Amino acid sequence: NVKGTPVMVYNPEGYARKDVVEAKVPFAKKPAGISVTGPDGKSCPAQLVSYENGCATILFCANVKPVSFSVFDVREASKNKGGSLKVSKNTIENGIYKIVLDGNGDISSIVDKRLGKELVQKGKAIRLAYFEKNESFRWPAWEIMKTTIDAEPVSITENVKISIEEQGPVRATVKVERKKDGSVFVQYISLTNGGYDDRITVRNEVDWKSSGKLLKADFPLSFSNPKVT
Repeated sequence: NVKGTPVMVYNPEGYARKDVVEAKVPFAKKPAGISVTGPDGKSCPAQLVSYENGCATILFCANVKPVSFSVFDVREASKNKGGSLKVSKNTIENGIYKIVLDGNGDISSIVDKRLGKELVQKGKAIRLAYFEKNESFRWPAWEIMKTTIDAEPVSITENVKISIEEQGPVRATVKVERKKDGSVFVQYISLTNGGYDDRITVRNEVDWKSSGKLLKADFPLSFSNPKVT
């Protein structure tokens, strides 16, 4: 990989974008790290995520003009250095947010450093809300009864496992695994450095086997807007 591998990044939007790009790049062997150079010749923050079957999954920060593409050069490098992202089993932090998880893996606190403000309602947590009775017997896949919604959901607290999934200069991720009534729930909570860093990404993988139950995502925030779009 001495010559480098070109990776083309396309921006179809009508505005310039600065974001984190995920790409798969062929390497003969697992690299210790990677370096990415933009079309302007400047180095971009980059991170090696994984390596499998001769292909490396990488992250890097890209600036691309509206309705255009840019070509980035990817090469093997020494181990990538850490950045401003901080992560542990119960916290994840970038230059904008600090997120705290409770023992259930639910988000009990998000502090916006720009405002010095707590974004989660006091005494609550952003969580997967599990309704133990969904009494629509005719169309349970899409009909939700008012009595179901009026009931108080529970947090999924059984078999909770929290681990660090990614820890790098571009993206940090905490992985939360849970099980209940035969179903398996896996959440990946991520913050970035060098992209849309005021975005908190929560990716859910659910192997659903819970009959007669209902699952929703609950976001009890410390602010509200009656005209929110």
